[in-house]
Amino acid sequence: MLNRWRATPVPSRFRTSRNDGPRPANGDLGRSAASVTLINVKGQRLGMLSLRLDALYCLVLGAAVAVASSAISSALALPTGVILAIGISVVLWAGFVEWIRRTLDLRLALRIVMIANIAATLAVALVSFTAAAFFAVLGVLAVSVDIALFAGSQAFALGRLRVDTS
Repeated sequence: MLNRWRATPVPSRFRTSRNDGPRPANGDLGRSAASVTLINVKGQRLGMLSLRLDALYCLVLGAAVAVASSAISSALALPTGVILAIGISVVLWAGFVEWIRRTLDLRLALRIVMIANIAATLAVALVSFTAAAFFAVLGVLAVSVDIALFAGSQAFALGRLRVDTS
């Protein structure tokens, strides 16, 4: 199948029965079936990228926390075992995020990870209050902001996936 506006083939993953209609008239900026499909493709790519980056970030951060658990525990005034368990849990969470990205519907996967990221943002921000040093507080709050940004990117991707049915 060739794209009506270009003489290049349309990849099979973008083909739908909805993009067989006529091209919108000049000035018609309403949502044609083809534009809805393109919006969904962009949302899917953004959602998949957000989940992949989230999993990678969790893997690296969790491993770093687990390796440096003794140093972190002295700065946060929490037991080393708790910090080590948190680091290992974050690494396991990274694997779970990658697994749901591959197996679940993208919308459901984004919702699950977004809700978990919102909860993690609040938890990490609360942990910053146990920090003994000012720079430790800033470091923990920076991680909280990073997690919140991932939640925001997942919410944005979910918004891009929504199709206006009217």
